[in-house]
Amino acid sequence: MRVDKLLGIGYKTQVAVEMEGKAWQFAGQRRGLGIAAVLLATVLWVGGVKSQNWVQVSKIDSTPVYSVALHNGMLFAATADSVFKGTDGGNNWQAAAVPPGLTGELFRFFAHGAFLYIGTWNDGVFRTSDGGQSWEAYSTGLPAGAITGLTVLGDSIYAGTGGSGVYVRRLSSSTSWSAYNEGLSVFGVNSIGTSGNHLTAGIALYFYVRPQGGAQWTEVYLNSPPAQRLVHETLPLGSYLFSGTDDGIYRGDLNAQNWEKTDIAGLPNRDVEALAADGTRLYAGVRFNLEHFIWYTDDFGQNWNIQAHEFVELFDLFMTAGRLWAARLDGLWYLDISTDVKEPKSQLPTDFQLGQNYPNPFNPATTITFTLPASGQVELKVYDVLGRDVRRLVAGFKKAGTHSVRFDADGLPSGVYFYQLRAGKYESTKKMILTK
Repeated sequence: MRVDKLLGIGYKTQVAVEMEGKAWQFAGQRRGLGIAAVLLATVLWVGGVKSQNWVQVSKIDSTPVYSVALHNGMLFAATADSVFKGTDGGNNWQAAAVPPGLTGELFRFFAHGAFLYIGTWNDGVFRTSDGGQSWEAYSTGLPAGAITGLTVLGDSIYAGTGGSGVYVRRLSSSTSWSAYNEGLSVFGVNSIGTSGNHLTAGIALYFYVRPQGGAQWTEVYLNSPPAQRLVHETLPLGSYLFSGTDDGIYRGDLNAQNWEKTDIAGLPNRDVEALAADGTRLYAGVRFNLEHFIWYTDDFGQNWNIQAHEFVELFDLFMTAGRLWAARLDGLWYLDISTDVKEPKSQLPTDFQLGQNYPNPFNPATTITFTLPASGQVELKVYDVLGRDVRRLVAGFKKAGTHSVRFDADGLPSGVYFYQLRAGKYESTKKMILTK
């Protein structure tokens, strides 16, 4: 087994690993704290953790479990060389079939529709539609090397690779994967996901976003002023997209823009390596000083509470009804919890806002976001430079909150266009550029 995987960083690039090692050397000094002070604070936090009643799955003990997934009412867990299937809510487990001809290690599940997919470290992607009784290879066109993550957007499935960027395959008609790397400057994918109609990818110390059907990936900074971040995992929740990074928790909108830090006060600026959601409750797995903590928030990151503290490596978190699953270095564990999820505090905006379209310039499609503090009649139109009405994107009643609209300029000539939002007495106009 690879050493970097034992350290919980098997899907990071070597550059990221080296930089993380340097960051750990000074971890206790990031906010002017000495190492002794940080360790003392850690002891105090641990003392406040409620009694824990973790239960280990006896059939999957003493071996690292890397991924947990739910498919067709059954739970699945992957070790390096085995697949296990759980029924009755995970009370009963048995060994399932292993993908044929496996030469490397299993790594990451992804469930979608009729299929459960798994990415491997050396053998591409496999999928099953019969509850893990049999697997078929699904790798034609993929490069050699690790598959670090899978996601679906629209009618296509996307794979993050360990050194060749992102690949795409049509779910319905395509027989082969193809590269999807326009705009990328690095290619070792740490994480891949979706948010609204956008793809997201953490690649080395960069974070990229690409709208569905967009011409290329665009680099996005979570920090202001801009700083590079290692993004371990992203998860959309409510009207937000959360990113777990090497520098804590960040929260943006569903278009992966307008980021702010919503860090865990007890463990600020630490590696947040796993995220899971249960209704409006968000769980975060945090690594600090080779120990692991699970925190949760019920108000979209405004306040955090500690759920658990462990001394073993955490690889994945997964939530089913009333049960939190932890894929760990020492096997598969679960915690029966009463979420007692409270209604989140109102997240309604207080002002109107028309966002800048993304991407810009664009070809042929772009996304426009707008925010309404109150429900009402809304009109969003596109005009050319002569003031002629080109397209009406929205005309009707919209609820309060943030909305996204996709503008497809197919058939329009290149040039400058304007889009205008009208909502009650509010009116705002912005410019965008179509390049073909």
